[in-house]
Amino acid sequence: MASAGGVRSRPHRAVSQAAGAAPLAIALGKGGGTQLAGLPPSPDAGFFGRDETLLALDRAFDNQSIVLLHAYAGSGKTTTAAEFARWYKLTGGLAGPVLFTSFEQYLPLPRMLDQFGRVFGDVLEQAGVHWLTLKDAERRAVALQVLQQIPVLWIWDNVEPVAGFPSGTPSAWSGDEQRELAGFLREARDTKAKFLLTSRRDERAWLADLPRRIAVPPMPFQERVQLARALADKHGRRLTDVEDWRPLLEFTQGNPLTITVLVGQALRGRIRTRRKWRLSWTGCAPAKPRSRTRPKKDEPGRWAHRCATASSMR
Repeated sequence: MASAGGVRSRPHRAVSQAAGAAPLAIALGKGGGTQLAGLPPSPDAGFFGRDETLLALDRAFDNQSIVLLHAYAGSGKTTTAAEFARWYKLTGGLAGPVLFTSFEQYLPLPRMLDQFGRVFGDVLEQAGVHWLTLKDAERRAVALQVLQQIPVLWIWDNVEPVAGFPSGTPSAWSGDEQRELAGFLREARDTKAKFLLTSRRDERAWLADLPRRIAVPPMPFQERVQLARALADKHGRRLTDVEDWRPLLEFTQGNPLTITVLVGQALRGRIRTRRKWRLSWTGCAPAKPRSRTRPKKDEPGRWAHRCATASSMR
């Protein structure tokens, strides 16, 4: 029987349960039954643009197995990673399943591998490997053996807390646990798996030169207009005079979260857009924002988060 990657499966020595004990053997057929495990849904307003980023990811995975997508908060890293996974799967770039794991909360390697066990548990049971009975070291070894046979795209989302974020903040992961995650990636790069990591920084502190790094650029102005029009349509409105909205869309610096928050506020009458640069925010921005001066670095993204929080509390 052929595996999900088109490679004929065979009994594969996975891990010894104990010294001198008979080794476990895995004979894998088809890959895990869940093809998009835990992948976030597409944005309600739709996914716009990012063609250059999707193409860069596609090309990077031609000869790299670990890629890090990084950008400021609100830049759409998670959305872009999920959209790439759907596109990659749909176009035949991946024969096996997609796994999605978030590192927003403390998640050491053994607990991260629990998701792997949920996706491949049935296959492993058929091979006589009972995931829940395995020790942590055995699960790690079994996971690597599975990845040697089945091509998987595994998204590790928001990995910045692993080394402490912002920089200098104590991490919930110990130094050993950080090295354990990086060590798993180093071993897995020689398998059929591909890993797509997202972060707000380049993560050289704990990943060194392990991943191929791709920065998410700001959305071009035309894509900002497309997103703004889609958001307006969700509100039952039409965005017709683009010039009237230009100052607002330029202020966002192409940050999708900022666009989503500010356009929503404008459509609800909390922000007024005119040919003259003028904003009136309610509870989430300075009463007199900067006029025509360029916002500080990542200022729109931080303001958008403040706006989103304030709006959710009203």
